Amino acid sequence: EHAYMRAKSINTSEVSTADFGYIKNSKSFIDITSYWKASDLTPEAFLDTLPVEKSEICYGICVVNPVSNTNTKKSSVKHNIYRGTRKWKMVYVIFETLSNTEIGTEDEKIKAVNTARVHTENTKSDTHIDIERRLEDTDKQVAAISYRSSNGEREGEYMFYGMTDTQNSL
Repeated sequence: EHAYMRAKSINTSEVSTADFGYIKNSKSFIDITSYWKASDLTPEAFLDTLPVEKSEICYGICVVNPVSNTNTKKSSVKHNIYRGTRKWKMVYVIFETLSNTEIGTEDEKIKAVNTARVHTENTKSDTHIDIERRLEDTDKQVAAISYRSSNGEREGEYMFYGMTDTQNSL
């Protein structure tokens, strides 16, 4: 099901939409992997044996099975060690309201207001200012966690086939 939802979200095709529809036109899928394996046919040959009918449902075949991560700990941690004390300071942070993107910081509120006004007038985007405590002269990141894959781990490979109600095959 994860592969089907991912295929719908990616919605890419190597062929023109004039000839073929997209998987996004289907509503769900039926997993026919066990029938394909029992047939001893190639995936393409097996799909050619299926009836072609307009439907909101497509067929799915798992061509290569996924191999999951077998590590007991699936992530690694790199700690950033800082010696001594840390100094905090109050800053006024200017954000673009709609995207919540940080525009800049100022030490004084009046400077932050002026910077925000200039940005709003130049870009026509609303801004707002928050007051925050931030570390001075120090990176605020204290640790970095990364995914640790196992040997042989891989995602599966899937094929989907069907005919949508728009008379275009997937």
